[in-house]
Amino acid sequence: MPDYEVSITCKDLADKDLFSKSDPVLILLENVPNSKRFIEVGKTELIKDCLNPQFSRKFRLSAAQDQNPKLRVAVVDIDNFEDVEKIADQEFIGRADFHLSDLVTSPVFTASLGRDCGLVTLKTSPYDARLDGLVSMEIGSGSDPDGLLKGGSNFLEIHRADHAATLADVGRVCSSAYSLAHRTDQLQGADFRLADLSLFTLCRGDPHRLLRLECWRRGSRGSHRLLASGHTSLEELRQLAEAGGDGVELADQRGRTLRLTVRAVSVSPYKG
Repeated sequence: MPDYEVSITCKDLADKDLFSKSDPVLILLENVPNSKRFIEVGKTELIKDCLNPQFSRKFRLSAAQDQNPKLRVAVVDIDNFEDVEKIADQEFIGRADFHLSDLVTSPVFTASLGRDCGLVTLKTSPYDARLDGLVSMEIGSGSDPDGLLKGGSNFLEIHRADHAATLADVGRVCSSAYSLAHRTDQLQGADFRLADLSLFTLCRGDPHRLLRLECWRRGSRGSHRLLASGHTSLEELRQLAEAGGDGVELADQRGRTLRLTVRAVSVSPYKG
């Protein structure tokens, strides 16, 4: 059985917090053969104040040809932010069990986390290590005449076109035909440092693959606001980093624009 990459989202999670929304983390586990015990494969990042999280962390799964491991996802609400790793101390939201074959036969697989607990959707695609590498970037604020980046905490999302589209295809790719590849930490301004991103996750190993950049303003209770968006590719970002200048242009719905300066882009071989 080949290797697979799995992206996970949840919908309508149970709200476990009284004065805010749940702060979910999802844990992926695999059953130990011939036992009832599960071991952790990995966990997603924490997303605060969100009942419909779109996790940026991806999982890589594989199994021998004659194996079909049983998997489990468990979602918890983080109450102790000082020790997120202590999952046992957090509040349980729900769980779902399935097999790897369920994900392979249904590339978009949705399951219930329990009654009134919400839904989990796993999007699975073949993973090819030959197309992988490690990407690092430094992106900072350039011209921002309308002050879109000022006065709050911002974060950047990079979405990858699901199919082999390029910048020439921007007008023909609908907004739903993208997958979240990476989300940065939240910070003041727009000095984003992206280290050791998977080249395969980012662009399926194709530097010309169409990417959509979205700059967001963090809001209370998960009410984040899209500041501006625009399209690019890893190859264009690399060229902008070499040439210097104004960088990549993003625009909001009112046509106001800002530019993000691409200071550095590097790609190195994958050593996983």
